[in-house]
Amino acid sequence: MGLRSLLHSVVFLWIIASFSFGNGYGQNGTLSVLDFGAHGDGVADDTQAFINAWNKLCSTSQLLKIPAGKTFVVKPFELLGPCKFSSVILQIDGNIVAPSTLKGWGDVCKLGCWLCFRNVKGLIIKGGGLINGKENSPNTDGIDISLSSQVTIQDSVIRTGDDCVAIKGGSSFVNVTHVTCGPGHGFSLGSLGQDPTTEDKVEHIYFQNCNCERTMYCARIKTYMGGVGYAREIFFRGMTLVQSRNPILIDQHYVAVAANFPAKNGGVKVSEVEFIGFTGTSSSEEAITLDCSDLGCSNILMDHVILTSATGKPLRSVCRKATGRATFTKPLVPCLSGKQSLSPTIAPISVDMH
Repeated sequence: MGLRSLLHSVVFLWIIASFSFGNGYGQNGTLSVLDFGAHGDGVADDTQAFINAWNKLCSTSQLLKIPAGKTFVVKPFELLGPCKFSSVILQIDGNIVAPSTLKGWGDVCKLGCWLCFRNVKGLIIKGGGLINGKENSPNTDGIDISLSSQVTIQDSVIRTGDDCVAIKGGSSFVNVTHVTCGPGHGFSLGSLGQDPTTEDKVEHIYFQNCNCERTMYCARIKTYMGGVGYAREIFFRGMTLVQSRNPILIDQHYVAVAANFPAKNGGVKVSEVEFIGFTGTSSSEEAITLDCSDLGCSNILMDHVILTSATGKPLRSVCRKATGRATFTKPLVPCLSGKQSLSPTIAPISVDMH
């Protein structure tokens, strides 16, 4: 059973980690947060127990369990790396819940997240538990990944008010598979380029066999105007949509509410992006939007993208400075050429995360 996430908060996976504890915890390579003083009664603050358990895990090759039948209340906190071993496994079978009051969130604005994994390579989170940020949480992203590589998110359900999964700068070889989003803003790259003095680099990102149910978007790339860096070798494959409002969107003119952000053309280079094997319905007429910067988006491939209207109105696509190829795609995307498809049937993608 997958990790079922009812997230009305921010859960950032940022990767780097390590620490050490003495011997004496865990049997047969397995740790439990209960070994480190966690109560799991849904009332007591278990934050420090989680931090202590993580520090032990990060210095060993053991597995850390969040046991079933327990509810753990935790405040915003960071789990830091780099860790000693190449993989770190966190199995969530119980419930992790956020504080019930705004005061309990403490320095969440300073941290920028609720459960923050920073600089951890080879992080695996699995299990049949629940991560519940609660409806009154200060932010609404599901899982955000930054400065990370070799990350797998799979077999999960995420319901939130913003991005279900967002891949940010410094990330590579991220595999998101069999994840259902909805409600929410779908699966996103970015936003990238927020700081025009720092390059945001993202590559080898795989979204596969995922569902978007009544989402604002499904597959989205968003970059700030004036940003620098690149997003390349990005793959959205085997996506199923149910009344997604804007199924496919590249937005290189993404502007935050900050009044002092300079209104410049986007500078993050977007290339080698594949949208393959999309089926389902769009709730808006503008089903596909490729709004690229003056640098242009290059090598964009759409193949077997078949979208139909949830309202009965004709669907359309919008393009600006995008080049590539679209085959077996509806609605038509005029800015992409229509040569014969290389794959009349969609073969499953094989991802080597090592």
